Amino acid sequence: MISENLKQEALDFLNGVISESTENGLDEGKTLGYNSGYTKGYTVGLAEGKTSGYNSGYTKGYSEGLAEGKKSGSTSGYNSGYTVGLNEGKTIGFNSGKTEGYSVGYNSGYTIGFTEGNGIGYNSGYTKGYDDGYKIGQASTEPTVPDEPIIEPDIPVEPNEYSTEKAISNLKALKTGSYVFAIIDKYGNAYATVNDWKNAGSKEVLGIGYCTNSVQLCMGIKKTESAAFGGDGIKFNSKVYTTTKQWHNTSTSVIAAFDDMTGPSNTEGIMEGCSDSLAEKCYNVVFANGKHGYMPACGELRLFCKYFSQVDALLGGVGGDKIKTQNGASVYFSSTCKDKNYAWGVRYMNEGDAQPQANLKTKKLRTRVFVVL
Repeated sequence: MISENLKQEALDFLNGVISESTENGLDEGKTLGYNSGYTKGYTVGLAEGKTSGYNSGYTKGYSEGLAEGKKSGSTSGYNSGYTVGLNEGKTIGFNSGKTEGYSVGYNSGYTIGFTEGNGIGYNSGYTKGYDDGYKIGQASTEPTVPDEPIIEPDIPVEPNEYSTEKAISNLKALKTGSYVFAIIDKYGNAYATVNDWKNAGSKEVLGIGYCTNSVQLCMGIKKTESAAFGGDGIKFNSKVYTTTKQWHNTSTSVIAAFDDMTGPSNTEGIMEGCSDSLAEKCYNVVFANGKHGYMPACGELRLFCKYFSQVDALLGGVGGDKIKTQNGASVYFSSTCKDKNYAWGVRYMNEGDAQPQANLKTKKLRTRVFVVL
């Protein structure tokens, strides 16, 4: 027969074993629960950190790229600033996201793991940790990021500076026949009508452009005051004498004065040969494209005078001085010399008709100011 003392000792031993197993299970549950919580927290925190970091970097890159692009003042500068800013923003944001994700994941994992392990114990902690870890492991992917937006620049599409190539290209694009007159603005844009110019914002006018396959000219919208062709003594150098052209008004002869299209070099020659000339007054006019004006040659001036009604319609719409200001014919000086004492003027008559007329260089006449596109 077993004594009561022996029974009590056996019972105490059994209870001690159970208590020790419970404590061991609880400790192991705490550990596994903590590790599971840590792993889950780290994974989720890292993924969200990457996404948050990327988005933050993307936003910063986009904003800085946009700001730098705007400062450059051109489409190409905007795109370059955007690209560089975006790429740098991506890199910085991603690296920052990884660091923040790790830190957040670690802290979250520690807290969740300790709480769940301590509260649930071995079996509950192990089961939950296993299930969650297994599911997360199967579904784990790299964080998704938003597609890069299509950028619609809020800066003007047109470059904010004048371009000769652009002006000529735009004139040619309007060309529908053997000639075309158009308003040219300070950026090199061309407008076939006054309404087109107004609808585009009535930008500052460079002049009235003329285009054929071989000739591109631009006439200023203002005419000069009356002045003599040359100054005291009317001494001209050899450059001007090379432009002496005879005009023969017969049905079989070529009007040679109208062949002269060398206004810029004529102007230079006149200015070298004398002071206080009409050519110098033209040169002193600075146009919106930053270039000095010149006194047109006979052939250049004739192109505008011949079709003065078309040109005047554009000049009147932009606040310029019309070619024809009174009834009957009028004469403008050109920079083409006939000889030592005479220069050719252009006398406009009716639409489609303009004639050269020799005038003494001491006579006071007006002229138009041209500029090289």
